[in-house]
Amino acid sequence: MVKQRNLLLIILFALLLLQFISAGASPDTNIGELGFQAINSIKIENIEAHIKYFSSLGSRVDGYPGYYSARDYIITFLKNLGYNVTVHEFKTVSPIEEECYIELEYGRRIEAHALWPNGLIQPSNTPAGGYKGRLIYVGKGEMKDFDGKDVAGAIVLMDYDSGRNWLNAAKLGAKAVIFVGTGRYDRYEALEKFSMVPVRFTRVYVDENTGSLLKELAAKNARVKVYSKVSLKEITGYNIIATLEGTSLKDQIIAISARYDSWSVVPAKSPAAGEAIGISTLLELARFFAEHRPKRTIMIVAFSGHWNGLAGARAFARDVLLKKPFTSGELKIYSFVGIDIGDENPKLSVLYAGYGIRFIASDRISGYLAPVELRFTRNSYLYSKTSTGKTLFEVLADTASRITGRRFTSVEDFVRWDIVSQDWWGDQNYPYMLDTEPLALANVLAYSFKTAGQRNLWWGNPFNDFYTINFDNVYVQALTIAVHLAGLTNDETLSVKWEEKKPSRFTTLYGYMVGYTILTGETMKINITSGWYSPVPHALVRIYP
Repeated sequence: MVKQRNLLLIILFALLLLQFISAGASPDTNIGELGFQAINSIKIENIEAHIKYFSSLGSRVDGYPGYYSARDYIITFLKNLGYNVTVHEFKTVSPIEEECYIELEYGRRIEAHALWPNGLIQPSNTPAGGYKGRLIYVGKGEMKDFDGKDVAGAIVLMDYDSGRNWLNAAKLGAKAVIFVGTGRYDRYEALEKFSMVPVRFTRVYVDENTGSLLKELAAKNARVKVYSKVSLKEITGYNIIATLEGTSLKDQIIAISARYDSWSVVPAKSPAAGEAIGISTLLELARFFAEHRPKRTIMIVAFSGHWNGLAGARAFARDVLLKKPFTSGELKIYSFVGIDIGDENPKLSVLYAGYGIRFIASDRISGYLAPVELRFTRNSYLYSKTSTGKTLFEVLADTASRITGRRFTSVEDFVRWDIVSQDWWGDQNYPYMLDTEPLALANVLAYSFKTAGQRNLWWGNPFNDFYTINFDNVYVQALTIAVHLAGLTNDETLSVKWEEKKPSRFTTLYGYMVGYTILTGETMKINITSGWYSPVPHALVRIYP
C-alpha cells in the first residue's frame, strides 16, 4: 500500500514537472527572425496617418457622424488587407446633440455645442423657446468676478479653464453658462464641467473666435438667446471583428483589440487624437500580420461603447465569446490582448484588471497566465537570437535608443508584467477601464497593454490634441507590442491548457464564483390612484454598483 502511494506521488510529481517544463520551455528558434521582421516592418508614419484621420472626424462619441465614419474606415481597411470582416451590433445610450446655437439680437445664429449631461442622465437642454437674457462676462467665474453684475436671469459667458465655477453662476440664478475655449486644457477641466448630481442647468461651449465676438457683445450689455436640444437616445453600437486564418495552428487564436470611439465633455467635439493611438497601432499590426501571416489565426477586434460602461466589450463577451465556436473548442483563444496605449512613455505595462468591473483575482489570474507571463519575463521573446547575431532585445534597444535618445538596458525598460497579487493597477496614475476586463471575467486569458505611468493629460477636452503626441514613444511601444505578438502568434512551444481557460459564463475560484448574469426587469413607480405600481415607459435608469 505504501509502495503504491509512493508510486502515485512520483507520477504526480513527474506530471507537475513536465507541465512546468512545458510552460517554461524556450520559444521557437525562429521567433528571433519573426520579431526582427516585425521591428523592420512597423511604420510609425502609418500609425500617424491613421491617428490624423481619426482625429479629423469631429467626434467619435458613439452615435455621432464621426463614429460611423471611423467604423467604415476600419472595415474598409481590414477588408482591403484580406481579413474576413464581420460586424457585431449592440445597444447602448448616448447623448445626441440635435441642435445647439446662440442667437444674437439681430437674428444671426452662431454655432455652439452642449456639454455632457449632469448626473449622466440630465442633458444640457433649454426649453423649446431657448433661454433669453443679458450677456455678462465673468472671466474665470470666481465669486469676485460676479461683483457688481446682475446675474439673476442672465446668460453668463465664462472662460473654459474655470474649473467648477459654473456652479457659482447656477447658484446666483443665471439661466445658462457659455464656456469660451481659448487653448489646451487638461483632463481636470473636462471632468469639472459636469456634475454627477443631475442638476438641471444649461452649459454650452463655443470656440475662441465666437467667444471674442460674445465678449464684445457682453461689454455692450447685449441680449442673446441660447438654444440647446440634446436627447439621450438608444443607439446601435458596432464592434468590428476581423479574422485571418493561420498557416498551421488554425484552431488556435490570438485576438488583438483596441477601441475606436472617444469621449469628450463636449460630445459633438471630440477629435481625441490621443484616444486614437490604440486603434491606429492595431491597424498597423493588422497590416503586418496580413503581409507576414502567422501560424496561429489572428482575430482583430475594434471595440466601441468603451465610455458607456464597456458596453461593446460586455456585449461581445455575451453574444460572441460565450457561444460556439469559442465554447466548443472549434476555435481556441490562446490570448486576448488589448491595446490601450498613450504617448507619455516608451515603456509598457501589462494589466488585466481595471475600474470598469474591478474583477480582481490576481492570485488566480497570475497562475492562469503563467505560460504567457514567461514570454514577457524569464523566457521573454526579447531574448531570442536574430540572424544578425544579436538578441531581439539588443536590436530593439538599439532601435529605441536611436528613436528616443534614451538608453534601454533591460527587458523591463520595454515592458513590465503588472499582473500580480497586489497593486493590480501597476503604476497607472488615474482610474482606467480595459475592454479586456469583461473577457477576463469570462475566464479568457485576457490582458491589455497600457503605457506605463499613463496619464492621458489632454483627455476629454474639445480641442485637437494631435500635435501634443510624442510619436517617438508611440513608435517604441508599437515595436515592443509587435515583437511579442509575433512570438505569441508563431510560438509552437506556447503551452495553454484551453480546457481550463475556455470561455465560461461562471468560473469557480477560491470559495466563490465569478461570471455573467443578465438582469431583466421593468421600471415602475407608485400609482397613488391604484395603490400599486405602474410601469414607466422609455425610462433611463442609472444604477450604482
